[in-house]
Amino acid sequence: SLCGGLATDYVAKKMGMVWGRAGVAGSAYCVSMTAMYFAANAAEAQTAASLIALSYGSSMFTLGAAFSLCIEFGKENSAVMPATMKTAGQVGGFLSPIVLAKLVTAYGDWNLPLYVMVGLYGLAVVNWVIIGRQVRDTILDGQH
Repeated sequence: SLCGGLATDYVAKKMGMVWGRAGVAGSAYCVSMTAMYFAANAAEAQTAASLIALSYGSSMFTLGAAFSLCIEFGKENSAVMPATMKTAGQVGGFLSPIVLAKLVTAYGDWNLPLYVMVGLYGLAVVNWVIIGRQVRDTILDGQH
């Protein structure tokens, strides 16, 4: 996302690398998680659809931070990190409709896949907190 990349660079210049990368991405995933939670609990379909769109858009806002971090951590091997990230995304994209369809079939609840996404976004927030600490400890201290 162009906007996410611009925001990442702006915040990194103003507040430092940790906030520019991990702070922007973690915050965007917090918005994604919250919007998806409220979408799962929305009474009206139009409200749920709007919140799902907000959730998805917020998750795409993290791309600038993710790919920037791959380059900063990977240095001369920086192509391996985004390739691994993209491969994991493809595997998730393949398995997601299968697993989520089985969940809906087994439990009869169409909101269950949304709650799964809430959990995954929550996991992403935790991971970005860990990544932020790693950025602080390696890149900023010159260990990498």
